[in-house]
Amino acid sequence: MPKKIDGKNAYQWRRDGLFNRAMENNDEAIKCFENLIKIEPENHRPWLNLGLVYDQMENYEKAIECYEKGIAIYDEAPPEIRNERPWDSSEIRIDEAFIYMGRAYGGLGNSQKKIKCMEKAIEIAPNNKKAWWLIGNTYFEMENYQKAIEYAEKAVKIDPRYLYGLWTLGEAYYKIGDYKKAIEFIEKTLEIKPNIKPLIELLEDVKKRMNELNK
Repeated sequence: MPKKIDGKNAYQWRRDGLFNRAMENNDEAIKCFENLIKIEPENHRPWLNLGLVYDQMENYEKAIECYEKGIAIYDEAPPEIRNERPWDSSEIRIDEAFIYMGRAYGGLGNSQKKIKCMEKAIEIAPNNKKAWWLIGNTYFEMENYQKAIEYAEKAVKIDPRYLYGLWTLGEAYYKIGDYKKAIEFIEKTLEIKPNIKPLIELLEDVKKRMNELNK
């Protein structure tokens, strides 16, 4: 395997790839990470970064392909590679790779595979509140509101001020007609972020419905 390509070593391709990904210079970022893969074919990180580039291009099929390749390399890697600290704060951990892959499946309309990816992320990192919430939010989109509540509650148990978990709980309780609970969680959400117009309107609607029931 080459030590350099076009006069640049692995560090330089990595640096340029991360910069171009952040700037959304996607074609240049792809070139950087593909060259890095040629220099370091046994490193999972270039594949995950390449997945993120395709993700932000909304090319979800290619993103999934890259995430799967990176995860497969990680699974075969020795402990010193698996435990290596990320190159950069914009890098993703392996549990986050499953989250991004799940979101890519969601972008393709495959809710079941999205949920399976989130469940894998939770196996790796049980306190990943985002994975718990994303499962709950997916069930909400599928109109399975009881399941949405079950998973969103687990996210909020990890972080009682987790905005998205509280938001989903407020909307899910509203959908099943538990207006008291809906008000509780909508108000908790608005305490954290007061200017969410759809939630303000929903809160007004829930209170109106409560008043009508109490007449």
